[in-house]
Amino acid sequence: MATDKTRIQRHLKTFNFKTLFVEELGWDNLKELPFFITFDEQTYTLHPLVEKRGVKVYICDPDNKGKIPDDPTLRKIEREVTRHAYEHILIYIDAAKENQTWQWVKREPGKPLAPRYNKLHKQQSGEPLAQKLQRLNFDISEEAYLSTTEVASRVSKALDVERVTKKFYDRFKVEHAAFLTFRRDPAQPPIKKRHHRRSTG
Repeated sequence: MATDKTRIQRHLKTFNFKTLFVEELGWDNLKELPFFITFDEQTYTLHPLVEKRGVKVYICDPDNKGKIPDDPTLRKIEREVTRHAYEHILIYIDAAKENQTWQWVKREPGKPLAPRYNKLHKQQSGEPLAQKLQRLNFDISEEAYLSTTEVASRVSKALDVERVTKKFYDRFKVEHAAFLTFRRDPAQPPIKKRHHRRSTG
């Protein structure tokens, strides 16, 4: 069943993540207890939200100032969450419920971890993130054969922003190079057409 992007945007803007995942995207409730991560005398609470075949989603409370932690702290939190669930998505929110940051980390053998972030303020439409989340929809007809690998792959395709951007940029370079090949050098004089006189003899 196709998802409704407008409803996804509405759930994002109202921070209604449970309804977003369960009712719109077909994920399952994650029946775990909250757990805590402490850095530099600051404790962060991770609330289990949903899961699909072992790929889990957690919501992280703001810091003691009511803010979303800075990027270095987000990386530390993510590494600790990996102990609970190797494949996961983290959603960070501020106390005022004005900002949210979605974090997913790309892992490739022999390469450094590559965090991907999607940040949204309540005044923004949320359309770009909603378009990505549409890819995370799972229909009931898929349940019989769905695996962790399939879910993780779909999450990767949806949230690996840099991969999509790089693909577009590489294609642009190829097409731009082709354009330059056929473009006439402006320094060269225009080619004059030769008119051949027909023989009358």
